[in-house]
Amino acid sequence: KLQWLVADAKTRFGPFEVQKAPNGHIMLRCGATRGNLRVGPEGGMGPGGGAGPWARFELHVAGPSLRLKNVGNAEKGWHLGVKGRALIGTAPADDSSLFVFQPAEGSDADEESWQAALTTYLDFDESATLTPAERRQFVDDGYIQKKQVVPQDLVQAALAAINKALCSPDSVKKSEVDGTLQYCPGVGASPAIRDLLFASPVFSLAQRLLGIGKVNKQTVGGQIALRPPGTSTGSVGGPGELPPTQWHIDGMGQGKHSPFSLLVGVTLSPAPESNMGNFCVFPGSHTQLLPVLRDQVLAGSSLFSSEGNSMKPGFWGFQVMAEPGDVVFAHQKLAHRGGPNASHNIRYQVYFRLRHVNHEAYLADGSLLDDLWVEFEGLRDLTASTTAPAKAIVIPETVSQQALEQIQKS
Repeated sequence: KLQWLVADAKTRFGPFEVQKAPNGHIMLRCGATRGNLRVGPEGGMGPGGGAGPWARFELHVAGPSLRLKNVGNAEKGWHLGVKGRALIGTAPADDSSLFVFQPAEGSDADEESWQAALTTYLDFDESATLTPAERRQFVDDGYIQKKQVVPQDLVQAALAAINKALCSPDSVKKSEVDGTLQYCPGVGASPAIRDLLFASPVFSLAQRLLGIGKVNKQTVGGQIALRPPGTSTGSVGGPGELPPTQWHIDGMGQGKHSPFSLLVGVTLSPAPESNMGNFCVFPGSHTQLLPVLRDQVLAGSSLFSSEGNSMKPGFWGFQVMAEPGDVVFAHQKLAHRGGPNASHNIRYQVYFRLRHVNHEAYLADGSLLDDLWVEFEGLRDLTASTTAPAKAIVIPETVSQQALEQIQKS
């Protein structure tokens, strides 16, 4: 029979088949065809282990609970533990590494469909919060960055899934819709990528913006966004400001003005300096571009291709410096772009595009072109009677006279 590895009433992992190993050690089999749980020398954890030391654990009694210390990394003091909603292999001997085994009723190790889960999803985690300054920044600037939100174990698991896919013949395809390159088709819906959102505080933080219980969880997958080296003639650490060109709003090139509500970008590779493929933002542009979009839609004209347009001089974007595990939350109407990459490394990023549960209704009745904040229920106290102050007057070159008058009045 199978066993759950239980941390508390809301957090359990598995079920695993607990197998005996030499010297009183145990192994945790993860599925009918998935091998044993292993913790690698760099801390990466997952199924696929054999019977070696990285896939074996010492049991240490701690009162009514147990700790499982990894044999292969015993000198580092690494135990199985919990961080956020994820099972990790690098926990110290503290409260985060205490477990009990509980029988998995009705589960059998011979079932072909059996697969051990290494994450526990919560609908909402009260401990995931935004500061008053972060909430205000999102309204004013249209984005915020939260540092070290995603545990490194989840980052490494996502990188492993992407790199494995990159070694297959069909890892890069050209979109038939807009001609852009699509990396690792299908991997965005894999558990390793979805865990970045659901097994970390990220999903709860998104609800702090869109409203608790107001984020549509259905069909949520991630976009694998790689930025290769050699896309810049500059240098790493060089000037990080970007001219008001080549920005875009997701969906504009496809004639969609509001395809989702909130853009969430998870950094998987270091970009601590400029010109490393950094995510780039144009703060405040969300408040200035809404009347432009509304004018274009009401006029029945083709939605302008933002990649080919420029903003007036003086409205510059900047590159967001980031480390693996950092997360950017951006309003769908915020102008942004991918930054130049003068480094010798691929930039790894995953984007999730989240929708409010009433997104389709707001899209149908035109609310999304009238009110920037109709979907952001978590910010109602800041947006109910005021709008975000403009950072600068931004006028795309192709704007009509009607939209120009709207911007000048704002």
